[in-house]
Amino acid sequence: SATARMYQPWFSSPTRLHVAMNTRIWTQVMPSDMSCFPDVREGQWFALDVCRAKEAGIVEGVTHSDGRKWFEPARGVTYAEALKILMVLHGTDLDHVNASNWYDTYVRTADRLELGIEGANPTDLLTRGGMARLTAHFVAFESGDLDEYLDAEDGVTQPSSRSSVRSSS
Repeated sequence: SATARMYQPWFSSPTRLHVAMNTRIWTQVMPSDMSCFPDVREGQWFALDVCRAKEAGIVEGVTHSDGRKWFEPARGVTYAEALKILMVLHGTDLDHVNASNWYDTYVRTADRLELGIEGANPTDLLTRGGMARLTAHFVAFESGDLDEYLDAEDGVTQPSSRSSVRSSS
């Protein structure tokens, strides 16, 4: 099914980070080090996005047994990680919850604002298309067009019947 394909790990994390990072103009965040992780080298096509994201606190890396944090560019990005990246990038006001999982705050906020992808689980790996779709939700939300965008995703061409979370908050 199309939904199952949406979450298969076909593309690496730098691609999905690039999609998200380029919804913003990040000239104000210039990394001091273009080798910000042991596995990110200056000159790699994704180094600027990754190092800007690290400098801005958007990505932290994965701690290895040697105590250093690695970016792991070949690893996929989960739905929860994508939500965190996009919410930090877009300055989304979070619903702070007491929960056992680090991502519960992001998932709950996405659900409340209708920014998420229906049926996605926090640990699902996103493809490039899934990341683009999620990113489009955030861009549409910011411009006040989320209801119309979601209607278009559902194939609805009439004026929105959704209640706008943004306009009521």
